[in-house]
Amino acid sequence: MSSVIIPYSDIYKHICDCESWLDEIGIRKSDRRRFNTVKDYILGVIESKDQKITKEDVVRNFEIIYDCHCYVDLYQYFKDRSITGEIAGKIRQACRMPSVLKEGDQLERNHFFELELAAYFSDWGVEVKGYEDVKIRIDKYNIHIECKRPVSPGKIGRNINKAYQKLKNEYYSDECRGIIALSLERITNPDGGLNGDSNLANTLQCFGNERQMYKQVRNFADAFYNKFKGTWSWISDSRLIWILLVYWFVATFDIDEYDHLAFIPVVVPLVHYENLQWEERHLIDQLADICSGRKS
Repeated sequence: MSSVIIPYSDIYKHICDCESWLDEIGIRKSDRRRFNTVKDYILGVIESKDQKITKEDVVRNFEIIYDCHCYVDLYQYFKDRSITGEIAGKIRQACRMPSVLKEGDQLERNHFFELELAAYFSDWGVEVKGYEDVKIRIDKYNIHIECKRPVSPGKIGRNINKAYQKLKNEYYSDECRGIIALSLERITNPDGGLNGDSNLANTLQCFGNERQMYKQVRNFADAFYNKFKGTWSWISDSRLIWILLVYWFVATFDIDEYDHLAFIPVVVPLVHYENLQWEERHLIDQLADICSGRKS
């Protein structure tokens, strides 16, 4: 696991930088409804009297806080890269989302997830080869990451099966491998629990240190794995090496008199390690180091 902990004043600065960058790449102001909502919210936080965000604020504005970090991540990743028409179109859709989201506003968020995941892997030092879902390269392996955002806990198995079937078309050589990335932000509560499941719930709180936070995140990851492992345990194709479970755990830290926000992607392995060949085991070890912030 790796986390990002930044003060809200810094987040607002990044948002303003992102706004200038959107001008540069031709994203019109009229196509930024969601982006403007996010910017106004963060400005309101840092202009408030005590510069604090309460639990009630996070519960009410979880999607805005989530989108804010997505915009910042995309800006940090793409600002020094050439923007193709395809990427610009996905970024435009991500900014064009309605200021108030409805259940049907999901296509833009799907593109958001794909671009954001590419940004993470690039930040972790991995070569990103493509953005149709996400394509990366590690050593000799071309790895296609099939991205899914299940709408409910009951749809997790169906999404895994759809991704598994689609990945079969991506194994065009012996050096090809696959990963399924599941984003749980559609089915988790703002307090870190899984919708409709009190056994997979955390409590949003202000932590004194990262160790406390990671312990709670690991508890969720373990509980999720035990509850849903039946949705992928039937897979025997060793070319499908992992599930990358992207679970946004929101926490605040009271540091230097200001609140800081932490977003943590949690990684859950997919296939049984002992059933893999040595090369796949080594690749998984590399991925584990990459996703935990340790460069192999």
